[in-house]
Amino acid sequence: MPKKAAQHRASLSHDGLVYLSGGKNKFGQLCIPRTTQPAPGVPPAPGVPVSLPSPAAAAFTGGASDSGHTAILTAAGDLYLCGTDRWQQLGLGSARGGSAGYTWQALYQDAPRLSGAVKSVLKAPVKSVSLGADHTLVLDASGDVASFGRGEHGQLGYGSEKPFVSAPRKSSTLSAPTVSHVCAIFDCSFSLDASLNVVGASGKCGPLTEELKRACVARHERAFDRAPPT
Repeated sequence: MPKKAAQHRASLSHDGLVYLSGGKNKFGQLCIPRTTQPAPGVPPAPGVPVSLPSPAAAAFTGGASDSGHTAILTAAGDLYLCGTDRWQQLGLGSARGGSAGYTWQALYQDAPRLSGAVKSVLKAPVKSVSLGADHTLVLDASGDVASFGRGEHGQLGYGSEKPFVSAPRKSSTLSAPTVSHVCAIFDCSFSLDASLNVVGASGKCGPLTEELKRACVARHERAFDRAPPT
């Protein structure tokens, strides 16, 4: 795949605090004002976590080199996102409005924003999240997948429908009761069962090799990893 991935990353402390670092903050993907540009690989404000109303359970990063967004799942089951929103990948629009009913408040969000639309699509607790170049996948405990953001390549998994952008909707292609993992890699989306068999795939996907599937699952597991107490 020709695109380069975004360079920021997330760390989760044992007590549910999220620290974001790396890359640039051009798009607000570090959940701090875009005027703050950290040195490469150095947190913008060492020792200062992302401001959230409740402890985090997991943190995910994604995007391409010309974008970048972050998703944080709290222990309360809420999903907060920051960073690029030019393709609606933060899920802030109405789930019923679609792209036609979406009004951009800003092309970027440099503070964590709650995505209430995801909860209107997914009825079971959120299990995992995966961030592609310009889209987002959210998996719930029942195996349903909500997808949103850029969709022109079919990466949102809406069957034959390929909207240019979309607010959160259920993906018919990626959802199934057997789904254990979701993977968004650049403009490709796929879901896996517990044995890493592909349940559904959509978008600009190359061969879904065993190595690629294992890497996806490892990335998911790191999102929930907590640093030991210091």
